[in-house]
This record gives sequence, C-alpha cells and structure tokens, in this order.
Amino acid sequence: MLQLPDAPDGGSALNDFRPGSLETCAVPLLFWSEVVVYAAGPHAGPRAGARDLIDTRRRPGPRALRRSPVGLLEVLLMADGVAP
Repeated sequence: MLQLPDAPDGGSALNDFRPGSLETCAVPLLFWSEVVVYAAGPHAGPRAGARDLIDTRRRPGPRALRRSPVGLLEVLLMADGVAP
C-alpha cells in the first residue's frame, strides 16, 4: 500500500488524487481532455459522438482539428468503431 504524508489541510493525501491513478512507483502528472465545439446551423442538433465529427455527408461543414495525432487519433479510431 502506498504511504503518503497527510495533506496540508490535515486530511489524507490520497483524496487529492483520482481514484485508481496512484501506483507504487508512480504519481500522475497530467490529465487532459478533448473538447468538441460546433456551431448551430441547418444541420444542428444533438451529436451522437465521434462518429458525427467525421460524418461529412450527414453533417456537412468545415472541421477544425489538431494537426497532431495526439488525442485526435483516439477520437478518430473510436469514430470508426474501435473500443476505447
């Protein structure tokens, strides 16, 4: 079991980390998320997920995507049906 000193507020330092993220020899350094934003228009409506992002027939219009595959590759694979 990982032992950590108490947090500055006196509580357990384990409460300051995401559940399941601590390892015996590792501490999480960075968490991030990807946000998808879209404009209202003639094809507006609820988006079902990543598949709608790449479906240009049903959802025409420009896309602004990262040039780096980091993060984007995961979204595109999920849109293609690959499990997360």
